[in-house]
Formats: sequence, structure tokens, C-alpha cells
Amino acid sequence: MRHEDDQFLEEQLRVITIEVALRAGLLKKCPLHEELFDAQKYDAEAAYKLANYLITNNDPLVEPFNKDRRRLTDIIKNLCYEFSACCPLCEKNSLA
Repeated sequence: MRHEDDQFLEEQLRVITIEVALRAGLLKKCPLHEELFDAQKYDAEAAYKLANYLITNNDPLVEPFNKDRRRLTDIIKNLCYEFSACCPLCEKNSLA
């Protein structure tokens, strides 16, 4: 059961981090396909600043991180490599 709880928490933290990245403009949602992409091309500085601001101000959004800034910024960093620089469906359609 503990493993499932850990997996649930990790997924919850990832979803929160995506929301922080969207608010900071690091990630964008394609208006046509609703796919996420890294609009800042790995420039996560604004997302790091927002994450730190939210933790400093005890924002309920980041409460599950228990004030662990490092964990939040590490997940932001990983997001940069997870998403392409443009909508993958738009890119696929432009190659067809």
C-alpha cells in the first residue's frame, strides 16, 4: 500500500508542478490540440521564481511539497526535458 501512496503523491506533485509551469509561462497549452509544450525552450527561471514565491507565501497549491523548494524545482527541471518546444501534434502535422 505504501508504494501506491508514494506513486499517488508523486503524480500529485507532478500535476501541481505542471500548473506552476503553466502559470509561469514555461509550459503552454496548444489552443488547437490542448497538448502541453515547453514554450520557453528550457528557460525555467520564471517557473523557479514563481515556485519559490508560492512556497514562501504558503500558497495552498504547493502545500503537498511541505516547503521543499528543491523537490519542486527539480520536478520543474525535469518537465523542461519532458515536453517538446512546440505542440507535438502541430509539429507532426507540419511534417506530413
